[in-house]
Amino acid sequence: MNVPKLRFKEFTAEYRNVKFDDIVNYQKGFAFKSNDYKNNGIRIIRISDTTNNSIKKDNPIYISKSEASKYKNVELLTNDIIISSVGSKPPLYDSMVGKVVLVPEFENGSLLNQNAIRFRAKYDNQIYIYNYLKQKKYTKFIENIMRGNANQRSITLEDLLNFKLSIPSLKEQTKVANLLSLLEKKIELQTQKIEVLKLFKKGLLKKLLSSANTYKALKFVATLKNGYAFKNNLYSNKGKYNILTISNVTGNKYIDTNFKNKYEILPTDLQPHQLLKDNDILMSMTGNVGRVSLNKGNNNLLNQRVGLIIPNNYVNPLYLFYVLSNDHFERTMINLSQGAAQANISKEDIDNYKVPILPIDRQNKIVDLLNIYFDLLFLECQKLNELKILKKGLTQNMFV
Repeated sequence: MNVPKLRFKEFTAEYRNVKFDDIVNYQKGFAFKSNDYKNNGIRIIRISDTTNNSIKKDNPIYISKSEASKYKNVELLTNDIIISSVGSKPPLYDSMVGKVVLVPEFENGSLLNQNAIRFRAKYDNQIYIYNYLKQKKYTKFIENIMRGNANQRSITLEDLLNFKLSIPSLKEQTKVANLLSLLEKKIELQTQKIEVLKLFKKGLLKKLLSSANTYKALKFVATLKNGYAFKNNLYSNKGKYNILTISNVTGNKYIDTNFKNKYEILPTDLQPHQLLKDNDILMSMTGNVGRVSLNKGNNNLLNQRVGLIIPNNYVNPLYLFYVLSNDHFERTMINLSQGAAQANISKEDIDNYKVPILPIDRQNKIVDLLNIYFDLLFLECQKLNELKILKKGLTQNMFV
């Protein structure tokens, strides 16, 4: 029977099979000329302005209101669906070809630039269709129709319109869409709450460290150790030991414990520091360089391009972690990093970062104060993660 695993009990009818072309109207974006750009007016939305699920507010471009009146055909309204027709190969979701973005209320009236297509449902629920396009089924479809080389992929409108969906009645669509929108609003509010806490942390840390008169290079207060180059062919799904990679170092207080690969037996040449202990200080040295988190667990193995920072005896380890978890350290590492395809930071640049040094009793007081704050932030991040898991579980089971 063509129905989802999870649905509201009042609905029993089978879903109907349709093509994307059957249920939407579309409009390609316009190739605006850069010499028409202004510092204010009506915003032009470029593909580079979008992430996997939103539109960024920074670095906007505009055209004058009088000029914009000529392009009503590419105007964006709240809840319009934008799909990129060029981009990278999945799973680079923020830049992938075929990525799906819902236009937020604050961009109502903006204009759509080239290399993107606007879609509006003819008779179905727009939010429902948007969430349908966020399923793995759609991503796999994009992988099958995309063309081009490794650096730049593209899709045609003709191929995209052949995407097949199984959808219920409008009444059921609306009920599902309302539930998911409610969850999305909760996620948005929880995210805002966390951002406020992070801003507070930034100001608090700056104030607490303002009395420091002495700064030393990191290499004089800690030792940076490298990870181990584990062999992919020895990975196991059920091994005793977890391979901790740069993806686990998220910048939150503790690592992300969602490990993708495991090892059953420790390599004979593994160094002692590469079997991690609770609260070891870790940092990403590739990709999102400069992120710092604490280890959680005693069976985690330090992979290559993850740095282990071991403080000297006269430095409180948590004090050093809090100092390095600030925006200044991450920005410095990003600015010093090199690499076109993927950023990399050198051991020398990390070692030379200047750390504020305070007497140990002052370090301890700062740690006691920041522990309270970070524990609160950690709980709020857990709440956000639970909401995201709930939404993911619902979307995986409420669509066919």
